[in-house]
Amino acid sequence: ITHLSKLEKRPVRDILVEKASAPPPPGHPVDTFRRENEALRAQAASLRSALATLAPEDADEEAPVDAAHHLVCRRLFSGLMDVEKHYQRKENLLFSFLERHGITGPSTVMWGKDDEVRARLKELGTALAESEGSVGEWRLVAQTVAEPGLAAVEEMVFKEERILLPMALQNLTETEWGE
Repeated sequence: ITHLSKLEKRPVRDILVEKASAPPPPGHPVDTFRRENEALRAQAASLRSALATLAPEDADEEAPVDAAHHLVCRRLFSGLMDVEKHYQRKENLLFSFLERHGITGPSTVMWGKDDEVRARLKELGTALAESEGSVGEWRLVAQTVAEPGLAAVEEMVFKEERILLPMALQNLTETEWGE
């Protein structure tokens, strides 16, 4: 019982253990999803870094942001929006195949979480559409709008790789993967 009480206090992400298995071959849908997730993680990290450069901690709060750095942030954000294609494939293809096997829980929860990510990224896109602003204002945008959106993208990547994709590999047939 003592052992169980320690587990209950740990976050789910710390308890999950991915079963060791041979990685899917290149071109397999799971390989594609994982490669996209790697790209999304890298894009989120790059945008986080660019926002820190746009509004550095040691800069004067009232100083205007550098237009070139702002453009870099917008370009990186645009690349991050490829998450939409990834989510659409996941929702419209992978979820429907899992549902054929009676697996609906992860699909329902993840679809809702995907919509939350979309909403957060839309807010960030709206903010980045503004080219004016001081370092202090952009620092606030980075903390209150960008960071929650980027963290949500990264958390969904984690859930896909630790829950959804292993579940799909265990339940879908080769024929279904071919479809």
